[in-house]
Amino acid sequence: MLLGLLLFLIAFAISRYATRPIEEANQALYRLSRGDYSLLISSAKPTELKQLADHINRLAEHFQQAQRDMQSQIEQATSELQESMETIEEQNIKLDLAHRSALRANAVKSEFLANMSHEIRTPLNGIIGFCRLLGRSSLDTRQEEWLEHVRRACDNLLMLVNDVLDFSKLEADRLTLEEVDVAIVALVDEIIGLHAPEAQRKQLHLVAMVYDDVPTPLCGDPLRIHQVLNNLLGNALKFTNEGEIIIRVMLDSQEGQHVVLHISVSDTGIGLSDEHQQQLFSAFSQAEPSHSRQFGGSGLGLTICRQLIQRMGGEITV
Repeated sequence: MLLGLLLFLIAFAISRYATRPIEEANQALYRLSRGDYSLLISSAKPTELKQLADHINRLAEHFQQAQRDMQSQIEQATSELQESMETIEEQNIKLDLAHRSALRANAVKSEFLANMSHEIRTPLNGIIGFCRLLGRSSLDTRQEEWLEHVRRACDNLLMLVNDVLDFSKLEADRLTLEEVDVAIVALVDEIIGLHAPEAQRKQLHLVAMVYDDVPTPLCGDPLRIHQVLNNLLGNALKFTNEGEIIIRVMLDSQEGQHVVLHISVSDTGIGLSDEHQQQLFSAFSQAEPSHSRQFGGSGLGLTICRQLIQRMGGEITV
């Protein structure tokens, strides 16, 4: 029994001597897997266990160095990101200040244009009135021709002033739309009557068709609808030398009390290329630079028409 006990103690001591380093290595690997790289194990006396302990310690040191490098990279990236955010914030502040300055400048410009249009239109109406009075007096043929040139120049200038006034009102968002009854047939007849003399002078067929399914009366802003149609028909007459001009008013859709009309003005004039169609509704632009001299106009009419139609909830295309 004593010999057995002695052998057991010897075997237990040998076992503890052999397994303790393995247990320490196992514990170190477990802590490494949990992210704890601070534990280092002591070197065991057997060569194999000593090599295992050294490898585990080097692995822990490698993980520590990798962690320090990653932390340094994170701090550097965070610093760079913070600098970028500060730069972006500074740029946003500058852009906001520039945007507010541009809005103020645009408002001042629109107000100035509106005031100047009113100031110019007052004496211009006086000139037109005196031209009409002068036309009733006895004049020879040459004087009548001069007076006609003056009257035509005044009309063109008045049209330009009105366009600038409407454009400035739209830019300043001061234009309000009315909600009154609209007799679309009477409105189209009135526009046809205004342009009939010019169409007769150029020997053009001027036709208006209001389809039977168009309901009446309608509710809207007859003045602005009249302004848009008057501009479109004026352009058609301006650029058409032979053929016909047709106005069509059709029902596009109707949902309850809401009605959408499809109004078109077609002509057999000089036409437009695809490039000119793209910039047709831009402000102060005309198809050809010579058109302003040959046909007159400021290039604002269709821009105003587009904005008016958009205010009415519609769209205008060519």
